[in-house]
Amino acid sequence: MKILITGGDGFFGRGLLPLFEKDGYSIMSCNKNKLNLLNINNIKEILKKYSPDFIIHAAICGKGKTNESKEIFYDNILSLENLINCKEFYKGMIVFGSGAEFNRNNNIKNVLEENSCSMGVPTDSYGLSKYFQSIRIKEYDWITELIIFNCFGEYEDNNKFIKTAIINYINKKSIEIFDDKTFDFFYINDLYQIILKCISESILYRKLNCCYNEKLKISDIANKINNLSTYKVPIEIQQNTNISYTGNCEKINSLNLSFMGLDIGLQNCYHHILKMNE
Repeated sequence: MKILITGGDGFFGRGLLPLFEKDGYSIMSCNKNKLNLLNINNIKEILKKYSPDFIIHAAICGKGKTNESKEIFYDNILSLENLINCKEFYKGMIVFGSGAEFNRNNNIKNVLEENSCSMGVPTDSYGLSKYFQSIRIKEYDWITELIIFNCFGEYEDNNKFIKTAIINYINKKSIEIFDDKTFDFFYINDLYQIILKCISESILYRKLNCCYNEKLKISDIANKINNLSTYKVPIEIQQNTNISYTGNCEKINSLNLSFMGLDIGLQNCYHHILKMNE
């Protein structure tokens, strides 16, 4: 099977590529220099040449950014529309949604996949683009949306919480928490298992929250990191707003997949960073 991944330079692209290659898939991972998602003619040219069975649309504009720009909304929506309009060249598509589509002005607690339209329209450009993306892809039974609240893994950027916390722990520095929210973190190897289920056509759902049953505060994650070896470091919490950013797990549990889980994911990231620092 041939898979094309958009956003190849991003975390999802970097993290998924070695997993697919290990399992023998034919993978084309495209960054924005190789595949311009804002240019439909360029998309058609690449898809004609490669003829993928599935597209994993991991390219994201504006994730985690605090600045507001109409380009964030425009680029995310146009990228998706261009890919949809090139359906003749591939079989199906997996799109990464975001908890931001549920409107981050709310307390997003154990939210159901279907609740995005009932929680108000997001006011930030990134959340708004994901909100309209979710509405748009409901029209197509060949697109699956995987909703990500937070995904982590060995190839995570250094400015992300888990990567930063593990690096600080290894260097015996304090683990710093800006806001001690209840937050869903999901290991990228488990996300990969869901993707394999989707492309095997054995999945019944077209929209899935990617999260675990146990709902933990960020300080709980920090305490797990603080137990990865025999020593402890201080955990500093600046504020606690008692806000949640979590999804309901009923649908994902029904897939009966065997996940590695948060603890093993943290251990794998820890050992990967140690190895890279040798």
